[in-house]
Amino acid sequence: MDAGAREDLPSYVAPTTRLPSWLFKRNQVIPKDQHGNIALRPDILLIPGLPLSATQSPRFMPSDRSKHTVYIIEVGYCADTNHAAKTHEKAEQHQLLHNLLTQAGWGKVVYTTQESISLGAAGTVSSQLAPLLSKLGVPFTTARKTMD
Repeated sequence: MDAGAREDLPSYVAPTTRLPSWLFKRNQVIPKDQHGNIALRPDILLIPGLPLSATQSPRFMPSDRSKHTVYIIEVGYCADTNHAAKTHEKAEQHQLLHNLLTQAGWGKVVYTTQESISLGAAGTVSSQLAPLLSKLGVPFTTARKTMD
């Protein structure tokens, strides 16, 4: 989503850094920027079970939102001794998006301090990174290597 310039992102991610309108109900009031684009831009928005190829179609509509879990993931840089404050800040940044997705009928919208990733300026990572990666489907041994 907002995790860098489009030309720097790998081909397997969404073709735009903007949220698609199909995430929301047709009659929902969604904040827009000066160009009419949806203004909410989390670093990563993940919906396991929805194939990327299908979601790239402008006509895509999920068959049953209530059966899907949406993860809103934010990444932030901080002083190496300030991980707790940064994850708390990031966990509040997209509360409006969380509320709008919940109102749109998604089964579960996950957005807490556990879905916030803090990266220390000198290369430290929060101890919460490995559990988050495991929860998102990364094998535990691979996720654990982020702590090395």
